[in-house]
Amino acid sequence: MKSVVKVMDIIKYNWKKMVEFQMLYKLFSIIVFPPVLIFVFNISMKIEGYRYITAANAYKYITSPVTNIVLLMVILCLTFFTLLEISANIYMIDQSYQRNRTNMSDVLKFALKNAIRVFNVKNILMAVILSMITIYTNVGLAYGYLGTITIPSFITSYILVNKRIRLDLTIITVFSIFMLLRWMYAFHYFTLEKCSFNEACKKSTALNKGRKTRDCAHIFLLQFFFSLIFAIFSLIVVLIMVEIYRLIDTAAIFEHILLAVVVIVVTILAVLAIAIMVPLVYTCISVLFYRHKMENREKICHTEKSVYRYDEKKEKRIKHIEFCIVSIAMAVCVIYFYAGTAGKIRLNVAYMDTPEITAHRGASKKYPENTMSAFYGAEKQNADWIELDVQQTKDGRIIVMHDSNLKRTTGLNKSIWTMTYKEIEELDCGSWFSDDFEGEKIPLLSEVIEFAKENNLKLNIEIKPTGHEKNFEKNVVDIVNEYRFKNQCVVTSQVYSTVKKVKKYDDTINTVYVMGIAYGDVTKLKAADAFSIKSYYVTDDLVSAIHADGKKIYVWTVNREADIQKMMGLSVDNVITDNVPLAKKCIYKRKTSNIILKFVDRLLKTDKKKKRRLER
Repeated sequence: MKSVVKVMDIIKYNWKKMVEFQMLYKLFSIIVFPPVLIFVFNISMKIEGYRYITAANAYKYITSPVTNIVLLMVILCLTFFTLLEISANIYMIDQSYQRNRTNMSDVLKFALKNAIRVFNVKNILMAVILSMITIYTNVGLAYGYLGTITIPSFITSYILVNKRIRLDLTIITVFSIFMLLRWMYAFHYFTLEKCSFNEACKKSTALNKGRKTRDCAHIFLLQFFFSLIFAIFSLIVVLIMVEIYRLIDTAAIFEHILLAVVVIVVTILAVLAIAIMVPLVYTCISVLFYRHKMENREKICHTEKSVYRYDEKKEKRIKHIEFCIVSIAMAVCVIYFYAGTAGKIRLNVAYMDTPEITAHRGASKKYPENTMSAFYGAEKQNADWIELDVQQTKDGRIIVMHDSNLKRTTGLNKSIWTMTYKEIEELDCGSWFSDDFEGEKIPLLSEVIEFAKENNLKLNIEIKPTGHEKNFEKNVVDIVNEYRFKNQCVVTSQVYSTVKKVKKYDDTINTVYVMGIAYGDVTKLKAADAFSIKSYYVTDDLVSAIHADGKKIYVWTVNREADIQKMMGLSVDNVITDNVPLAKKCIYKRKTSNIILKFVDRLLKTDKKKKRRLER
């Protein structure tokens, strides 16, 4: 209890600066590091000649010289930035201990001067310790964050089966905790007394002798209570959001939007919580450090007092700048997080990727298939791709239609190749689905491409040859190139010769071979850049084989939640579905498998059951 009082007494002097620094530091880390890391690793993969990293080629990639150089650079950079954070916190706490207010300029100067020391050979051990100390000092929140990451089943299964790996992991964990407790104060010696890191570790071990368990309990209890407050607050916020959702009585298709908003809000709350938690933890460690130094009658080395002169105009200007930076950083953070969750930002590593979601013939569950209404619906449902089918008319126009005969969707029992586009343009292809869509027209491929370009959607264009067409594949390729759309689409077909023709006309267009049955080594079909396979035939071995060949796998048509989850577990690249909202919901649930998301899902399911009872 005394430690908590002392922590609060010290932290009050510079708590605003501590929180501001943490906010900017964490937001900078979230915004800059993920895209930079993805870029660096993708470059290294390109140099090594890999298009995809899988379990089959991961070892070879990791052990290559280029990868080792990249990993070393990444570790050094991460160590530098982590030490920057630790040094800044220790400096601000030490200034507070001396009852002195500081400014951000002095904080950054001190932090940078110390962080540069990581590149000294004598301090090489620091990279290992920093990775441990970062998790330890954020253990409460780290647990909540790690709970949002689903570990692939193949990894957990492998660990559970292999006793040697389980034993090794246990030994490493116990050893890490033991060494970390010994070196808890190493960074204070390194930062405040300018010791080398090896010397700092020795001094920390001596200072901590006989006090490890008690000191550890102080830090864990502080984090436990703070994490509990954070969890309760997050739960209250989520409950309010769910209640607003109920009052609005939003349509079921927007459930995935609620889940996305919950994920983003909880992420922002976590960033804010860490901004408060980290200074609290470092202050607690500092209080224990100063106390033990006094108990051992050792001299306490303090940092030079920061010169703080209050200037009202300058302070207001700085506050405005800081507010703008935090606001922009928050906005970019949310956009980046959404992009990553929605699969817009992708790293070509199997088992780490988010599958993209394709609306089968548009939003065909709510709208008439292969129509502009269905495509608008898919865009509203936040689909990544739209799958559509194309046929060729008598006069060579490329229209969007699944069947070669018009009877099912228009009522006219005629084949498409016997009619001109002018004749087809007059037909109604919406009334068969619902009277609400009376007058819906059959669109041209060019119309859909224009729509997709305007709304940043990708198209899966499936060619349906009947043998009555002329230059069918060439016409499709010409339209794609005319609209400069080849980077936003794939051209697919269930006829392999059609796929070969597309490649012959333009080998830079991505092709996909659609297969009802997949057996044997499909990777020998070289004209296909990817494979679209019926979900029933998709297995772990098939996915691994296709990924090992540097190609992607699409699965169709997956409409049940259990099947969608299964396909995601198999790490497919693209899920083709009639139910985009359900697929998106599965992604959010899979990427955020924490208690809050499960709680929201339970509330929504309970709410649906109540509505059904009332309707009866």
